[in-house]
Parts: sequence; C-alpha cells; structure tokens
Amino acid sequence: MEDPEDDPDSQEDANLLEPDSWRPVWEEDETEAEAAVPPWLTPSRTRRLTRREPDWRALIPLLAAAEDALSRLDAGAAAASEPVRAGLIARLAFAEAAGWLTSAAGRAWVHPRDLALAEAGLLGDFAAAALSGRAATTLPSTASSLGGGDRAARILAEDADRLPDGATLAQGLALARALRRLVTAQSWDPLTSPAAAAAALTPLGPEGSGLAALRVRRARFTAWRRTALAGAGPPLLAAAMAAATWLEAEALEESAPTPAQALLLAAAVARRLERVRAIPLPFWGGGPGVQPLGLPLRDAAAWPGAFLGRVAVAARHGLAELHRLRDAEAAAAQLSTKGRQSLLPAAADAALRMPALTARGLARQLRITPQGALLLLKRLQAAGVVREATGRRSFRAYVV
Repeated sequence: MEDPEDDPDSQEDANLLEPDSWRPVWEEDETEAEAAVPPWLTPSRTRRLTRREPDWRALIPLLAAAEDALSRLDAGAAAASEPVRAGLIARLAFAEAAGWLTSAAGRAWVHPRDLALAEAGLLGDFAAAALSGRAATTLPSTASSLGGGDRAARILAEDADRLPDGATLAQGLALARALRRLVTAQSWDPLTSPAAAAAALTPLGPEGSGLAALRVRRARFTAWRRTALAGAGPPLLAAAMAAATWLEAEALEESAPTPAQALLLAAAVARRLERVRAIPLPFWGGGPGVQPLGLPLRDAAAWPGAFLGRVAVAARHGLAELHRLRDAEAAAAQLSTKGRQSLLPAAADAALRMPALTARGLARQLRITPQGALLLLKRLQAAGVVREATGRRSFRAYVV
C-alpha cells in the first residue's frame, strides 16, 4: 500500500484542507481585522463565535476550488439518467457516513460499500470479525482497500477496538439515510420547524444517548435559522458558518450538539439556498487518504477554510464515482435484450441505483424468482457491469 505522502494527488487534497497560517490574535490590528470581514458576516457576530476572525481574502482560492468541484458534480448529477443520479446520491451518502466515522467519531475507516452491506443486514459485528480473522468476509471492500489477504486481516485486527460498534454504526447509517432523504424527499426539510429539526437530529445525537427524542428551543432555533438563511453572501460560506454557529446556538435542551447534526444542517442550508440541487452537500466523503478534520467547528477563524477544503476534496471523489457509474451504464447498454434477456435493462437500473444488490432484493423489485434474479446478476457480472462483493457462497451481494 502506497504511503499517502508519496501520492501527489493525496498531497494536493491535503493542502486543500488547511487554510494559510494565521497571525496570533495579539498581533492583529483590530481595524484591519474588521475591514477584512465581508458585509454578510458582521464583526459582532464573528466575535460571538471566537476570539479570532477569518482572513476572508485568504479564503478566495479555497472557495474557488470548492465551487468549481461542487458545480461540476451537481451539474453532472442533474444531467445524468435517473438511475445513475439515484445511485450517485446513495453512494455519496454512504461516503459521507464513512468519512464521518473517521473524522468525527474517531473510528477506523470502513469502506462505503461495506456500510451499504451493513444497512442491508449482510454483515456481522465488525470488531468480533476482525479479531477472529474473518475481516475479509465481514468487511470485504475495506479489506480489499487495505491490500487484502493476511495484511488486511492483520491491520483490521490491530484496529479492532476502533472499528464502529453498534451505536456508532447506527449513527453513521442514520446520517446516510438523512442525507439521501434531504435530496430525494422534496417535502422533507429539517429547517422547516423546530419539531422537524428535532426529529431529524435525534438519531444523530451524542453517542450513548439512545433514541431519546431531542427537544429544540424554539426561539434559539428560529434565530439560528434566520441568520443561516440570510443569503447575503456565498452559499457555501453560509453553510460553513451555519455548522459552526449551530454548535454555539444552544438550541437543544439537555443535549450537546454533535458534528453530524451540524453538517446535516449545513447540507440543508446549502440546499435551501439552492447551492446544490441534485446531490447532498459533500463534506466527509473524501476517501481514506483524507486526514481527519482535527479542527474544532467552533473555531471561526479556521473552520471556513477547513470546510471549503473538505467540500472540494469530497466533490472530486464524487465526480470519480459519477464517471464510474456512467461507464457501468454504458456497458449495460451494450447487452442484448432479446427474448429471456428482456429484464436485463431493469436489472441494470436496479444495480445502478443500489450500492449493494442481492438476488432476493432484485427478485422483489422485478417480481421474479430469486433464481431468475441470480441469473440476471450473473449476466451483468459477465459483462463487467457488476461484481460480487462478499466472496461468499451464500447471502451474496453485487455492486457496480
């Protein structure tokens, strides 16, 4: 496995994550600092968040890079076929969950496809499997990304205590579902009301809090939402500051806000401000080579630059996923659909939509027997459209 430091692309991605170095607050000239604050973010509002203020001029290159990558991804998704767009949304959501597990929850990285298998109920306990040497079957895509074989088994066994447990995994999957719903369910918006926010944020509450319903302070939530949606500046910066200010708003009763909640709300702000239309806002999903965030969301000086860097990297990885799905769609279009193969297009559409597809699940969708669905999947596998992801003889799943 290559050292990330030797990979120029990884270095480029890492450089996007950190803004330029800041002068110590005691060396800053107050008049100069206030002059650097754009009109859409007043100095008084910034000082409530932190003792330092961002160097807004230094953010221009980061903002340009994030806007470019995000625009390409959002426009590409909007122009794609409906199966590709739906599949991209689902895969981006699982990539966000995978990145959140590493960056915010402090867990070992798990491949997004394995999270899809976990949501489908096809995987067991991660830590137990790693300790028993069964990582290749319980975390097949993760093990493959680590080189496979004994090396992957050894790495996963050493990181067994850092693999997601049941509660953390449930939070990650809840985040993925919420991000998908934010795009696919037009009537669902956690910004609509305090009650809607409480329902959306409860599964993303502090680890160990269970499913106890959150209570949102109406007045403070309304004030936070009004400021977040003011819309006087770039929507990406509005989303960044919405995440930071949520953690300072004290809008939850008897519960501390979490990064997962903050980023879901940032995604909702970006969508409400129409910065993204066809996809959820990418942030965590930069892949295993991206360093953990390591910056407190409350640091208003460092947070916007880190936010924009993460968005740029995650959007670039999303573009690679979009190209991969389009290639699979093109391969499926070359297949013969005569006679008994007339269900192949429908099977290919299902494979594009679903990050992990089983024969039984395909059979339910197409209203055919599991044996017939398995034959269709094998036909798609022979054409290079899908591949088997589990390495098992039973309870198999196929991925694009």
